[in-house]
Amino acid sequence: MCGRFVSFTIGEGLTSALATVPGLPAPAIDLTDISKPNWNTAPTQQIAVVTVGEGLQEELYAEQTIVRPMRWGLVPSWSKSLPKTPMFNARGETAPEKPSFRAAFKRRRCLVPMDGWYEWKPGGKNGAAEGKVPYFTHHPDGALFAAGLWEVLSEPKSGTDLLSCTIITTESVGQLTWLHDRMPRILLADEAERWLSAEPQDARELLHPTDEEFVAQFQVQEVSRRVGNARVNDPELIAPVGEQDTLL
Repeated sequence: MCGRFVSFTIGEGLTSALATVPGLPAPAIDLTDISKPNWNTAPTQQIAVVTVGEGLQEELYAEQTIVRPMRWGLVPSWSKSLPKTPMFNARGETAPEKPSFRAAFKRRRCLVPMDGWYEWKPGGKNGAAEGKVPYFTHHPDGALFAAGLWEVLSEPKSGTDLLSCTIITTESVGQLTWLHDRMPRILLADEAERWLSAEPQDARELLHPTDEEFVAQFQVQEVSRRVGNARVNDPELIAPVGEQDTLL
């Protein structure tokens, strides 16, 4: 699963990263006003989400790459209220058919930019630690793009629309299987545009686990248990254990 992630590639850094993704219209337009990195992104928070000329304001941004702010935790368009448990993940194996996600899968697929994510392992890697040990997983080359789904909930009383999203997860592969049996579906560069624009049947072909050779390049490091508190938000959270005293 993916219940916490890190996002420090924002603003111009994110639009520059998007410009390198094959097939995406460039330059990207950032509508988020997100000005600070988030070292401990948690469900229900506002995050940056990437779409291409689809849905809201498409008359202004047709066929352009758009970065929009959305609530992390998808709210189906037919909902009468916010779900009691935020739907921040969607299983790739069932998302196309599950009532909460199937409409979004057909017409509202997105990219969720992140610079890595946290996962907790009971007992740690060797099973000898007390309690759950947090680990930070990231790629040395920079920003990642996870497959996601998004929705719009119309709110006539307020006159505004609630934009929300979820992150697709699949089985873990390769070196990450020891950490957790699930992981975000991280898209390779040549998969990202296809995920956004393909017909639903073609998009289903991307619901397999992330390429194992790519996963082999990830770095996994034990980090401070401070990350368990969603109110704690600083760059020291991703420092490997052993470097904490130097940075704090």
